[in-house]
Amino acid sequence: MFESNSFMPDFTDMLLVIPDKSDIERDEVAKMWEQQGGKVKKIGRFWEPPELDREKIRLYGNHIFCMVLAQKLDLKLISPPDDLLVYLSEEWLKRNVNISTIAEAEQLGYPGFIKPLVPKIFTARKYSSYIVEQGWAVIEANAAWGAGLNGCDPLAAAMCIAEATRL
Repeated sequence: MFESNSFMPDFTDMLLVIPDKSDIERDEVAKMWEQQGGKVKKIGRFWEPPELDREKIRLYGNHIFCMVLAQKLDLKLISPPDDLLVYLSEEWLKRNVNISTIAEAEQLGYPGFIKPLVPKIFTARKYSSYIVEQGWAVIEANAAWGAGLNGCDPLAAAMCIAEATRL
């Protein structure tokens, strides 16, 4: 169970809006949300959202679900900048991260993992063999409103999700 002395949001005044399609990780977050006193609303036709109190809404779901709902409900989704990783220390990353053009990337040594700075521009993939690192490392920075748990505690994720939607 997640333990922290940090700020704990008051879930009792928040409505977590998620897709109606079942998802193991999303369902874990929803369960934790309700255990903390919050309410959960599952919706299917997110392009035609029901009447909801915008001040209470927190979004959690896939990219399209959250982006469309945020636009329809005039909400802002908080996301890390696309280039965040280049500003983190190698101590946290356990590897060297650089920004380069595709042409420059062709000249890099291998093995290497290449992914687009802006998500989904092209498929990220590993080239050649991989290096096993020990300990924790930052792999990528995803928006809390659209990220899976990937083994993280649902309460810790819920705390981040609670802060990731704004009016």
